[in-house]
Amino acid sequence: MKNTILTFDVNETLLNLDGLKIKFKKYFNDENLLSEWFGSVINSAFLCTIVNEQIDFSEVGKKMLISMAEKYNQNLKNDEVIEIITTMRNLDPHNDVVESLDLLKNNKFKMIALTNSNIESAKQQLTNSKIIDYFDQVISVEEFNALKPSSKVYLEASNRMKCSISSMRMIACHAWDLIGASKSGMKVAYVQRTGQYWNPIFSKPEIFEKNLIDLAKKIIERDS
Repeated sequence: MKNTILTFDVNETLLNLDGLKIKFKKYFNDENLLSEWFGSVINSAFLCTIVNEQIDFSEVGKKMLISMAEKYNQNLKNDEVIEIITTMRNLDPHNDVVESLDLLKNNKFKMIALTNSNIESAKQQLTNSKIIDYFDQVISVEEFNALKPSSKVYLEASNRMKCSISSMRMIACHAWDLIGASKSGMKVAYVQRTGQYWNPIFSKPEIFEKNLIDLAKKIIERDS
């Protein structure tokens, strides 16, 4: 087993949010509002982290859906909100995910998932997408009463794995996640998913790729 523990973000990094577009087309008549909604969820998570407000990530999603419905004068019923949120549990992995995870598993890396979602949702997402067996553990931030990118999450994750934080590498398509991880002492690797970009205020990570397969190959070169 390799010394580096690979720590994966889940939503957008591994799972493709495009499966939600049909729901936004159905209820908002605009599939492109998916990006606005998910962005508002992330921004709300940041605010909760800054002011130390403890809230379930799925509840953030629900509240921001209701807020968006009000903004666009849509009469979104409670069962429709639940339908959209439930769709989050049935997303497909990106096309490069299985091959990249196979590469890393075959090269004896320990892999875990670290997500802002609650543990029930996270496990169901990974099970339904048929990739849960790649991961030695699935860790939810709900254990730590904090949300990424709080340094508490990354430090507590290393405690949970009984390893030094410097022996972990966070893999994500969100700059904020990797910046939080890096500032906490983790190594990081960035995959540039469609619509995502690196925050230019911070230096780019040593591993910066446009797909997970090339990223996995770089990790094998550097961390073997």
